[in-house]
Amino acid sequence: MITTQLDVFRIDENKVRRWLFKTNSLFDALSILRGKGPGTYLIMSEKTRRERFYVVHGDGNVTFLQNEPN
Repeated sequence: MITTQLDVFRIDENKVRRWLFKTNSLFDALSILRGKGPGTYLIMSEKTRRERFYVVHGDGNVTFLQNEPN
């Protein structure tokens, strides 16, 4: 079984990407991010290089923000 690795980054106030961890599923990535605290995060597929941005709110809810900016 082949799995796609996902790299997860936190985006700081200067839009700098800080690598946090690697996982095999979007579900796992979002579950872990809920515990990382409020902020903007990027989840990137190592295979396709596709980027998706998410926001974690103070209450732990996660909102999809956008795909890679144009």
